[in-house]
Amino acid sequence: MAVVTCFLQHRDRIVRKSIAEREKQRAGVARVIAEFAHETGVLAGREAGIDHQWTTAIHERLWRKLALNCAINPLTVLHACRNGGLQAYAGEVSALCEELIQVLQCCDQPRAAEGLQGQVNQVILATAANYSSMYQDVAQGRRTEIRFLLGYICEAAVRHACHAPQLNRTRVQLIKHLKAKGLPSD
Repeated sequence: MAVVTCFLQHRDRIVRKSIAEREKQRAGVARVIAEFAHETGVLAGREAGIDHQWTTAIHERLWRKLALNCAINPLTVLHACRNGGLQAYAGEVSALCEELIQVLQCCDQPRAAEGLQGQVNQVILATAANYSSMYQDVAQGRRTEIRFLLGYICEAAVRHACHAPQLNRTRVQLIKHLKAKGLPSD
């Protein structure tokens, strides 16, 4: 019996050591992959002339991307224009940005809110000739991402007791617009 107990204890130490070594190897492999992805992305971005930046603050970036899309995409559909056409609706864009900044701050995303208005204007100018993805979905009779953009940000505003009447109004207008075209509005 003592031999069996000794064997089991020894086996358990070996297994724990083996698991720890595998975890170290995985961490090393993950680090190498991350470094490679970073270097490859940086090189590819430079070669393509794409402004880019490596970040570990992915949640902040996701919130920022959400806010940018909420400020641009719905308005391109409602005004039936390319991104650059939103320059004619600067007041609406500005009002949406102000509310988006408030919602981001209420959702504890102050860094995602920093300089949002300026970046929205930059995106509008840099992509002036482009149609937003939501505009393209409507033009092709496809389901839009309204639920994942305005729907999400409006729900987040409610959860955090953040007043967002312009965002809600835009969402309602967009839903009516989609229904009038016979498109899904969820």
